[in-house]
This record gives sequence, structure tokens and C-alpha cells, in this order.
Amino acid sequence: EHYSGVRYVLACQGKDDEMVEAAEQLWHYAAEYGFSRHDPNWYVRDVVRALYRLDRCNELPIWLERLVGWQREHDQVDGSLPDE
Repeated sequence: EHYSGVRYVLACQGKDDEMVEAAEQLWHYAAEYGFSRHDPNWYVRDVVRALYRLDRCNELPIWLERLVGWQREHDQVDGSLPDE
């Protein structure tokens, strides 16, 4: 939960580089230890936008693959995804 909060605050502050790093830590923590409230549907959008602004578009496919894989593992279909 700590990584999620840090990521959110950094996104609000416009600190793209630090926010992407916090999102990376959140992703790996949730994958390794589990985190019941982990929902990348809500934060990958911020990560993708930050990567674009940082001119790190080569990392976009990594995050999109992670998101699609997570959605499949959690049986999420298009109709149950957030509107954003």
C-alpha cells in the first residue's frame, strides 16, 4: 500500500521519473508478495503518459503487456474495465 500511495502523490506532483520508479516498485511488490488492492487498471494510464513525456516510449509495450497479462489473470473483460 505504501508504494501505491507514493506513486499517487508523485503523479499528483508531476514528478514523472520518480512516479514511474514507484510504479515499478509497486508492480514488483504486488507480483512477489501479493497485494489484494493492486489494480493497475487505475495507474498504468499515469505511467504511460509519464513515459511519453519522459521520451521513454520504448518502455510502453512492457507496461501494456503487464496490464493485459494482469487483466487476463484476474478474468477481467472489456466490459468490467474502468471507463478511463
